[in-house]
Amino acid sequence: MYADLHIHSTHSDSSLSPGEIVREAVRYGVGLIAVTDHELTAGNQEAEPLAREAGLGFLRAAETECLADGRFHHILAYGADFESAAFTALLSNNRFHLDEMSVELVRRMAPEYPSLSAEDFQAFERDASLGGWKGLEYFLRRGVTENIRDGIPLYKRYGVNYEDAGFPPMEETLRVIHGAGGRAVLAHPWATVPHPDEEAFFQNVHRLIDRGLDGVECYYPLHAPEITTKLLALCQDRDLIVTAGSDCHGSFGRTRVGQMDVPVEALCLKGLIP
Repeated sequence: MYADLHIHSTHSDSSLSPGEIVREAVRYGVGLIAVTDHELTAGNQEAEPLAREAGLGFLRAAETECLADGRFHHILAYGADFESAAFTALLSNNRFHLDEMSVELVRRMAPEYPSLSAEDFQAFERDASLGGWKGLEYFLRRGVTENIRDGIPLYKRYGVNYEDAGFPPMEETLRVIHGAGGRAVLAHPWATVPHPDEEAFFQNVHRLIDRGLDGVECYYPLHAPEITTKLLALCQDRDLIVTAGSDCHGSFGRTRVGQMDVPVEALCLKGLIP
């Protein structure tokens, strides 16, 4: 039985509905899944009964954004109480900042593109089946880009970045997750943790763990085998949770559900599964 604990749905920025995620999991022999939408729990809650009905193991989860030393990081929150007021507020505030990045980009681009305006963007309704987020589809529909991914570089080009968006410090994020009874796992470290060289990368990962992280997403499509092996050793040495995730976004991404065929037995979930 394989595990995939990092999957996105149409509720955030994937082309796969919660039902389609469950069907894909069954198709590829994935017996344990988590839907980890950005700053949202609706997709996870929609998927859970479908997964249970299909005989799959399931973890309640969400992916949240935060800052450490001025750098942007993603945290996978597993097992948190979705009824926790503090946890709900964290996700709601972060979702506002995430969405406001697109509003700000539209404002900055509007003088150069007559087809764009903040008012028009606010009224625009997203087609979730395309994947991606609202800003990307808006640029596509208004003729600024030719496909759904072409708009991603525009954020950097116009100086709209995660570091300035208003996301909280990692310590605050971990405090809220832990307060809601959840565990905080560092997502896709090789994709976000600075790595001028391998030694510096692992030093930086250790520093992030020291802030109170409970685990690391060791198995990830962008991790070279030697990086995965060393991350696993690090987690064993520090008694941390080990997870695997495809970061699947359906047709918007480049991976499928269960991309790496990681057996559940290869993970260390430390009580996340009852």
